[in-house]
Amino acid sequence: MKKFLFLVLWVAVFLCGCASAEKTEEKNGVKNNVHHLQWSSRSPEKLDWQGALNYCKNVTDGGFKDWRLPNIDELRDSIENCSKTEAGGGCKVSDKNGCLSSECRNPKGSCACERKNKSVYSKFDGYDIGLWSSSELSDNPDSAWGVVFYSAMIGSNKKSGEFYVRCVRTPDENDKRFWVEDKTIVMGALDRRDIDAYIRRNLAKVLWCYQKGLEKNPELVGRVVFNFIISESGDVSSVKVHRTTLGSAEVENCVAEQIKKIKFPAPKGGGIVIVNYPFTFKNKEE
Repeated sequence: MKKFLFLVLWVAVFLCGCASAEKTEEKNGVKNNVHHLQWSSRSPEKLDWQGALNYCKNVTDGGFKDWRLPNIDELRDSIENCSKTEAGGGCKVSDKNGCLSSECRNPKGSCACERKNKSVYSKFDGYDIGLWSSSELSDNPDSAWGVVFYSAMIGSNKKSGEFYVRCVRTPDENDKRFWVEDKTIVMGALDRRDIDAYIRRNLAKVLWCYQKGLEKNPELVGRVVFNFIISESGDVSSVKVHRTTLGSAEVENCVAEQIKKIKFPAPKGGGIVIVNYPFTFKNKEE
């Protein structure tokens, strides 16, 4: 039996007017493609590097089969609370920038933070001590890069060593498992298509929140209506749960945090936009 996750989205948007003389230019695009990634569950056991590659190539998770081992840039997106090694942080180790030699960890201390409990630096609730990346050391083909969450350290390990694995995939926004119902109501300065487009770009992050909840409760289903305000600049100034049948504060808070990070287009002519956005979460076996 394959498990398919269904994410149904419906939105009702209402504008609160407050005219402004200036018109802010819309900012398009996503700063970092890493945010489009969908993460798998953690591997049940530690694997060597080649085993990690094979695991992601062959695993089926959430009904998907197109998983792969993340490169070091993508893996860095699983780090939080360490500005040195988070995605876009000061550590120079990067597949995208072509810095994969052992020298890229210099100067000393630039690729780690203070050693603490592993949960402090991991977006995955601290269940992972270390994770493999697909990025190999350019000056040592016997080693590959990974992350150790006790210190948010980006380090190398011999391929014969063992780490846990989380695979990634890039979700297709046209995948029928995830869709937006065509019931959006917009009054005023933001087109509903703009709001839907920016929500769609972040579906992987919303699904990631839900997957974490499913790991603890496989029967978790329900509907959550979020109320949030888009300010004159396009930033989300506040998010709250309007009503819910999901019964998981952890998932609800996680989704609220992801919504608050979205940078929407600035409302034309100024003013704010008040949004009621329902998410329906279903975990269905077929």
